[in-house]
Amino acid sequence: MDLSVNEFAQISKLQSRILSLYLAVRFSTNSYYNQDFNQALQYLEEVENMFKDMHQKAAIGVVLNNKGEILRGDANKNKTHRDKEVSRDAYSGAARVIQQAIGNAESQLVLNEKKIEAVDERRKKKGIEPGSIQDRPYSDVERPLRRRALKLLSTLASRQNNLCVC
Repeated sequence: MDLSVNEFAQISKLQSRILSLYLAVRFSTNSYYNQDFNQALQYLEEVENMFKDMHQKAAIGVVLNNKGEILRGDANKNKTHRDKEVSRDAYSGAARVIQQAIGNAESQLVLNEKKIEAVDERRKKKGIEPGSIQDRPYSDVERPLRRRALKLLSTLASRQNNLCVC
């Protein structure tokens, strides 16, 4: 296999990003379980910026959800040591971030539904009956989109539940 210098540089850059993501997520997780919420948030900021650079909307949603959970964990940890106003502000911050994660899942769901509608429109335009032999290429595209919709709905429900416990 003969790789050009440019291809090698791209592969090297991707490998570096994957390693950086892995380390940041791992350190964030360790910090969270050690109840060092500030450090966990710093690592997640780094991860979020990397995912933004790569335009990974689903991953950004996961990061936002995790940040909200970390903020909620911090509010829970410190609620006995703070006055009610400070505690309320801490939970409000967690709720705001979780609402962003919910918005992220909703926008992905809308985009996915538009893709399903486009497949259906093409099918109808060609006069193809769903379930027919001619429908196979369309159903092969539609099936994973419908599975993704179910996964997104589950994600949305989970994030809404996270918001409820704030």
